Order: sequence, then structure tokens, then C-alpha cells
Amino acid sequence: MKTILSIMLFLLAGFTGWAQPGNPYNLVIRGHIQNLSTGLPMAYHPVFATKLPVTGTSVVATSTDSLGNYAFEIINGSINGQNAEFRVYTYNCDSTVRKVEFSNQQGSIDLKEVNFDLCANLPPPCQAYFSYTFSPVNPLKVNFTNQSPGREDSSALFFWSFGDGTSAQTLNAEHVYATPGTYEACLSITRGTCTKSFCKLIVVGSNQEFCKSAFSIVSTPGTNIRKGKPEAPYNENYQYVWVVNNLTILDYDPILPFIQGWNSVCLTVSKGNECHTMTCDSAFVPEGPCRAEFSFHPAPNTPNRMIFVNESNGRFDSTMAFRWTFGDGSVAESPNAEHTYTAPGSYNVCLVISSPSCVDTVCKQIVVGTPPPTCDAGFTFADFRRAPAAVQFFSVPGQNTDHHLWIIDGRDTIRGNPNPVYTFTHPGEYSVCHFLSNSTTNCQKQECRIVHILPSDSTRCEARFTATPSSAAPMRWIFNNQSVRADSAILQSKWVFGDGSAPFIGLNAEHTFPGPGTYTVCLFIESAGCTDHKCMTIVVQGPSNACNAEFQWNRLPDQQAFKVAFHSVSNPNINMSHYWSFSNTNHSELPNPVFTFPGPGTYNVCHVVYNPAGMCRDTVCRQIVLLPVPDDTLGCYAKFIWVSSEHNALRVNFKNQSSPGEYRWTFGDSTISEQPNPQHLYAAPGSYQVCLRVKRGNCVDEFCANVNVAPGDTNGYQIGGQVFAGANTADVAKVNLIRRDPVSHALYVFRTTLVDSSGRYVFNHIPSGVYLIRAGLLAPSAYFHNYVPTYFGSQYYWQFAEPVVVNADGNTYHISLIYSGNVGGPGGVGGGITGPIRTEGPINEATVIVTNLFDGPQRWTRTDENGQFSISDLAYGTYRLWADYEGMVCVPVEFTITAENPDVNFVLNLGEEIITIIQETKASIYRGVLFPNPANTQVNLEVNMGNATLLEMQVFNLTGQLVQAQTTQTAPGLQTIQMGVADLTSGIYLMTIRDAKSGTLIDSRKFTISH
Repeated sequence: MKTILSIMLFLLAGFTGWAQPGNPYNLVIRGHIQNLSTGLPMAYHPVFATKLPVTGTSVVATSTDSLGNYAFEIINGSINGQNAEFRVYTYNCDSTVRKVEFSNQQGSIDLKEVNFDLCANLPPPCQAYFSYTFSPVNPLKVNFTNQSPGREDSSALFFWSFGDGTSAQTLNAEHVYATPGTYEACLSITRGTCTKSFCKLIVVGSNQEFCKSAFSIVSTPGTNIRKGKPEAPYNENYQYVWVVNNLTILDYDPILPFIQGWNSVCLTVSKGNECHTMTCDSAFVPEGPCRAEFSFHPAPNTPNRMIFVNESNGRFDSTMAFRWTFGDGSVAESPNAEHTYTAPGSYNVCLVISSPSCVDTVCKQIVVGTPPPTCDAGFTFADFRRAPAAVQFFSVPGQNTDHHLWIIDGRDTIRGNPNPVYTFTHPGEYSVCHFLSNSTTNCQKQECRIVHILPSDSTRCEARFTATPSSAAPMRWIFNNQSVRADSAILQSKWVFGDGSAPFIGLNAEHTFPGPGTYTVCLFIESAGCTDHKCMTIVVQGPSNACNAEFQWNRLPDQQAFKVAFHSVSNPNINMSHYWSFSNTNHSELPNPVFTFPGPGTYNVCHVVYNPAGMCRDTVCRQIVLLPVPDDTLGCYAKFIWVSSEHNALRVNFKNQSSPGEYRWTFGDSTISEQPNPQHLYAAPGSYQVCLRVKRGNCVDEFCANVNVAPGDTNGYQIGGQVFAGANTADVAKVNLIRRDPVSHALYVFRTTLVDSSGRYVFNHIPSGVYLIRAGLLAPSAYFHNYVPTYFGSQYYWQFAEPVVVNADGNTYHISLIYSGNVGGPGGVGGGITGPIRTEGPINEATVIVTNLFDGPQRWTRTDENGQFSISDLAYGTYRLWADYEGMVCVPVEFTITAENPDVNFVLNLGEEIITIIQETKASIYRGVLFPNPANTQVNLEVNMGNATLLEMQVFNLTGQLVQAQTTQTAPGLQTIQMGVADLTSGIYLMTIRDAKSGTLIDSRKFTISH
């Protein structure tokens, strides 16, 4: 019941009903809760207290700790001269309430202990439930099966109501309806004084095979995973909506995110006005191996942005999956999360964790936009004193609080003193809890710590220290000695740094390590006959980890034929300096320079990134190739691709990829066209030679290809999936299936389809091969401006997308659109996009994305027919501008919007496809180069790994067939992996590189084999 608990804790934070500032006469209620069925304490179990009679503000709440203990403080609950009645209550395992009531006469009770023993001798449940089936002979006849717990009890009474005015009083029932229709059938069960009912809507007659919402909950043996399984078969025309503890899931048979304890689950099946039926049930989940938990706090200097920190156990398990819902329709699937809300307010945030062995959920109500009251219940004291010891506790100074309560070892209390002194007379370990509150700001906090009191003759000592890297130098670390001994100072401290250097004698230490690596540092102490030591393993990050030189480049349009723009994609750091070398005599110190080369050729360009303080330095060199510029006699270019219609194999769609000019098509059947991108309907199957002639000025070019028109080909495979916009399915969206042309090797959109009302898409008759899948919302969508077009693999740029290998039927590829959020402002960016030199034309329907400096999308749009774009409503700041168009490479451009310069304009040039290094977040763990390309007998993959990884390399041909695979264990650092390809035929191939253990795609590369 974690949702209820979270709400109650929120109410506690706002409780002020009994507060009278400055009045110290308060009542402390504490106790322990035990689970008798397991013999274990009830951890994190809700407990409530109220003053009688109950009012709207009189209930306070807390929960037990990991040991089953709890404590309240009720302000002004023990006042001399007043009589008061109180109730303490909690929930039993069957959801019934257990309570204890007591009187506080004349303020005689300052401390009350109330313990609960739960989950013992629970009565059989009184709960109604049934299932039903239709007669295979008579569609109007329904067989009802009683599935109520305890239905075998001879004292139980049953009453059926069939929704048509008739009834029955039998254990099970069968009923024949007079006419088709939708009826509400109900079963009531009475056992002793308990009566419960359960109802279902059933559709009798038409649609009965699919319009059924009855379901079962299927458990995976040996795990806590439970799936919802509808009784009706799947039908793509029906919508299936599950609601589990107020969490909505759109799927046919999903994993149900149950929490520990009782769960409610409902399934609604609908199809327009033809069908609407709902079934609800409940399920109990015992305490399992994983528990969801998180904390949250506002992001600094960013209005309405919250940071969520995952504190679930098992959160470092690689098999654990995470799903956040932020209460405003958006979701995230990451261990931790950050989210910007559009407006201040109260939101219900949930975290669902799941692994092969368990599923758990926790929800919390958060307030965005109003800073929470600040108070800190932390305190300090001198530990490891010898008995008897008078220990003074010091609370955090400078706080605006009006109440302090100290509870010593659960027995003694000290009120009102922020820095009390308490005398411990006997040795032992004592718990000390500090409760802090402010009745004006409603701030309430508590913190508990353990005090160690030693025997009077003890000479015990304990070595402790902290280790912190120096901000001035990456190899230097600071060690702070925090060792203790009973009532005595440490006489001697010796440090051993684990790098072969001489030991250091002294209380604290600073040490510079010889280089990056892992070191074991030990502290040895000696004091009046007591010796102790502590060792700690630290990781020293070297300069190579602080600097990471990397860059991208693109050639500017042909009027500046040999002018190249370079863009540094090194780790963003304002303290980094840059040095570029373009030849023996030319250089630049700009982060993103533009350089004009003297002419065509191959040039070696080096980029150096360094810290002026000498902390780090890194260099990368690349060869760039500049081809000659076409002169006027070669100033036009003819090229096209084609695809057969999915619905009519005789209809062929031609896509022009030529330079601008006048066009003339001949289709090989004595027909012609002068349209740029014609459709042509052939009269019969066959092989036709299609030619496109392009004319511009004095330039004429022609391209011809044989087009095979098949007789109604229905071969191929079916693939599909679902598109999500946050927690919702995409309402109006198109999905592109992108492939590589087998002749020109260019990427192009092979098929396009629209999603249905449930966000689903399907492609039929797809030839085997390697594809990219891209989904994007269309303008009528309610979420159009909030989610950028996204490729399968959760990327918005085609080079980073995860390729899909189609070689089987029925594979599903779900796409969660990437959220784009910016607080908004008066700034804007606009401009145009042109293609590579040989096309010299505007690029329409390209996706233009504005990101922050960490490549997180902020705003987006598409270019119009003239290649123009405009993006407004941007806050002041520095951004990157991306353009995505399949097969064309974009180097992102950084720009800054200020009050003095609120509008920025660019002309972006998309280059022709080249094999480049993926520069995204993967670069921190992987950088790779594939060579030689073309390859003959061997291909080499040079990788720079951030850590040891088992890599799996798979090679596919253009039909999607896996032709070769290899697994290699890598070590951290630079290395080369070799793969023999002598047995493969000449042609074009795709290599995918994955983490062999997790299956995560790291990179994909195109290469050519030429024998």
C-alpha cells in the first residue's frame, strides 16, 4: 500500500492542527509492530494517531523503520489540567484496521507505548468473484463459474443477478439470454456477517469472441513477475487498457507492476461504440526481494525542474528495469531521472522497478514550484567515551525552529534544548533520536544515531579517514584523519599510499600519485597500547580522462568549394583550450574554426584539447578528403530510386535524387513524364528500363535503371510496433521504414504508414534486409511540439539509430518518442538547409532540432518545401542546432541567444554520407574506427574502451542475413580487433558491435569487401 503511505506522509508534513508555538507539553507515542505469520518485524508499515473526536486536521502519520519501530510526537498532547482521548491504529494484513485507544488524564502521560501483533489467525476471506464462458452451440447461453475464495464453505450463501431481471441462488449458474446485448451480471456472497458483491459487463451475441474483459493473473514460477492474460484472443481493432493501482498500461498482456500488499487491477476492452466492457480484480503480493524507493529535490537555478534519485535496493543490478511516471503525462526509463514541469503544482510521481525475479512500485506526491521548508535534524557529538560519560549533543546551528525533542535509547526524553547534555552511566550502544519541528513553516525532521560508550578501563581505538581528490591537480588526493580513542588523542598515525612511495607519518596527509590507476591506501594508528588500521581503495583519474579530443567536419557549399567547418565534440568544459593544425603552417585556437584549403586532396587535420593549468591534454588526428568541384559541363546530376506500392505491385513510386533542373522520364512502356517525382502504373508485370534525363543550362545528364514489376508479390515479412508519446500512445503520427538502395547504396524512405488510434503501426510484405524505423508526430497531434521524431533505438539522428534486421515474421519494434522541453522565452533561431554539392537544392521535410549542450532536445520543427525553418519560444542560453535527413551527415552548430541578440539565423549544409565515429554519450565508453575500407581478406576494428567489455561483432549482408560473428574480450584503452573476411563475397555489409553480456547496441558500421 505504498501509494497510501506516501500520501499520508505528505499529510503529516502539513499537519498544524494541534500546534501552539512555545508550549512544551507534548505526548510521545512509540511502539513496535510484529508480523506473527513470519516472526519478523513489519518494516516500513504505516501507523496513524488521532486525538478524539476525529477532525479533519487531527490525524498524523508515520511508518516503522527497518526494525519495525515507530515514534510520534503529538504537540500539546500532555497538558496539565486537561483530559484527552487518543487512538493509535494501523492496517492488518487483510486490510482491516487494528486500533488502540487510551486516555491521558490531567496530562499524566508523557510517553505511551503501543505495540501491534499483526497477520495472525486471519479469518477466511469474504470476497466474490466469477468467470464465464459462452456455449459453443448457443451464443445466447452463458455458463457462470463461481471462483470466490471459501466457496466450499457450506454456510456461504450465493445470489446471482444476470442483468435482464432474472436471478439464481446456486453455487454456479448457467443462463440463456433472450436477445443479444450488453448485460451486467453480478454475484453476491454472504458468510456470517460479511456480504460482498462482484459484477462484470458481458456482451452476449455479436462480438462475444473479442469483446470480453475477463482476465487471469499469471505468475512466473520462482519469481514475483505477474502478467495480465485476457481470456479473449487479441484483435488489433480492439483497445486494451489496464489500470493497476492508478497506473495505466496500454497493452494486450503486460507485466503488471504490483506493489507489495494488496493491488487493484482492472482491464477495459473497447472498440468504438460496438464494445465497452471492464473487469476488475485484486491480488495480494507478499514481501519480495526488491523494494522501490526514491528521493527528490529541486534542480538548482532551473524553475520547475526536479531531480529524482533512485534509492531502490537492487538498483545497480544490470537486469533491473526502471520506469518513471511524473504525473503530467510524461515518462522516463532510466535508473535516475530529471524532469521539467510546465507549471508549478502538486504531482503524483511513481517509480516502477522490475527484474526477472520481482516487480515493485512506489508513488509520492511532490510539490513543484514552492520550496519546501528547510530544517535539519542532524547533530554531532563526541563518540567512544568511557563510562560514566556526560555527552553533549550539538544540533545544526542557525535554524529557525521552535521545538526540539531528544529521545535517548527509547526511554528518556529531553525537550526544548538544542544542545543538551546526557550522562551515560553504563557501557553499551545507545540510540539517540532528534526530532525537530517548526509550527510556522510546517517543517518536521528527525535523525537518529548510535552512541558508543566504552567500559571505564577501555583502551579501544578505531582508525577512520576520508579521501578526497584535489581540485587543483588530478593526481593529488587529500586524506583527513578521523580516528578515535576513548578519552585520548591518537599518539601516532602512519599512511601507506600503495604506490611504492615511502610511508608518511602525520595526522593528516596529502599525496600525489605517479599516474592514473587503482590504489589501496591504509592508515595505521597507535595509542597507549591500542593499535588499529583501516584501508580504502581509491581510483585516480588521469589527465586522459579529463580531456577527450574529438571532432566532426563538413564541407561548405560549392561557391566556397574547399572551405570546411570543423566542430569540436570534446567533453564540454569551459576551462578547456583548443589547438587545430591544418597543415605545416596553418593553425587555429578556436573551438569550432572554418578553414579554406588550397584545393582538392587529402589533408591531415589534428585537434588538441588541453587544460591551461596543465591538468590534462589529448590529441586526435583525422584524414579528410576533398574532391574536385564539378565545372559547368558537369553541373547537373541525374539519379533516382523507386519502390513498388504496398497495395498494388504494378504501381511504382519514383523518387528523384537529382540536381535541380528540367526532368524527363521514360518508363520503358512508351510513356513519359516531366514531373519531379512521378507515380507510374504499368499494364503488366515485366522488366522495364526507366531513364531520367536532367537538363540545366548547357548541362545534360541521364540515369537509367531496370525496374522489375512483379505480379502482385505478397512475399516478405510483417513487422510492427507501437509509438508512445510519454505515458500516452501517439495519437496522430507517421512511421517511416528506411532502407539502403541496392544500386546507389543511398538511404531512402522505403515505406510510410500512419499509426492507428492505439498508436500501433504495421508494415506488410517487407523484403529481408537491414532497415531503420523512424516515427514522428504530425501537426494535428495534441503532443506535436513536445516530442521529436525518434528512430528505433531512442535516437533523433539517423547515424545513431539502431538498425533493424528483418528476416522473420511478427517482430515488434516499439518507439518511445524523445521529449523536448524548454522553459520558453523570447529567443528564436531560423534559416535554411541545403544538400550536398552535387544536388545544390533545398532539403524539405528535414527534422531540425535545438538541443542543450548535452544534446538534450529543447525545441524542434521540420523544413518547408524551400528548405526553410523557424523555431521560436527559446529561453536565453547556448544551444546546438541539429538537422536530420536520412543518409546525409550533419555537423551540429552551437549558437547563443541573449537579450542583445535574441534571434539567430543559419544556413546549414548536409554532407553526403560518410563513415564517421559516433560522437554521442557512447564515446565515453567506446570510440572505434573500422579499416581498411574496402577490405580484402581482413577488416580491423580499432577501439578505445573506457572499461573491460566483452564485445560481440556481427556482420550482415544487404538482405539482412547474418554471415559472420565474433566475440572478443577487450581491456581498457586502445586496441585493435581483427576479423577475417576472406570467405565472404565482394559487396556491401553492415557490422554491428554490441555488449555481449547485456545485448546493448554500441555501434554499427557499413563497410565494403572487394576481392
